[in-house]
Amino acid sequence: MTDLSSVLARTFLSDDLKAARQPGSRAKPGSSRVGTVACVLLLALAGGCGGGGKAVVLKNADEVNAAIYGDPPSLVMFYKQGCATCVALEPTFDKLAKEYKGRALVSKYMIYTFTFHVNSWELKKKYDIAFVPTVLLFVDGQEKKRWVVDYKINDYRKALDEVVAPTETQPSSQLSSSPAGKP
Repeated sequence: MTDLSSVLARTFLSDDLKAARQPGSRAKPGSSRVGTVACVLLLALAGGCGGGGKAVVLKNADEVNAAIYGDPPSLVMFYKQGCATCVALEPTFDKLAKEYKGRALVSKYMIYTFTFHVNSWELKKKYDIAFVPTVLLFVDGQEKKRWVVDYKINDYRKALDEVVAPTETQPSSQLSSSPAGKP
């Protein structure tokens, strides 16, 4: 659905820009209310933040709890549908899902709908979700790490590397527990 959202945004926004570039037009890019409102509504209907990718989309509180209390460790992004700051984190989550496949579950759950309806008050309260995106790392059902509006992929990698087994393709010098490969 992210692809559909992109197509819709380009279609409506490009029409808006074309109108603004017409000779004699006093319209400025973004000034077409109809185009802007239509674009926002269509993006919301197309799914916004909950688009496709490699991260597992959790559909309800039961699936979230299964991910949290299951094995392997779980990295869960709590997001809002149509949230621009959440959309910005999706490529990072897709990369992490690919990198940690089989060693960690990288997933996301829509805690807020586009209209700020809370999908699970139980989860919102239990994990104190006030801002989105909020990302939590769980190991054996226990919260180990929390990030709020953090886009640094290496922050997530560092925390995941502390709780998951290394890949078999890592050089043996990286598997050593001593710093910088010192004995």
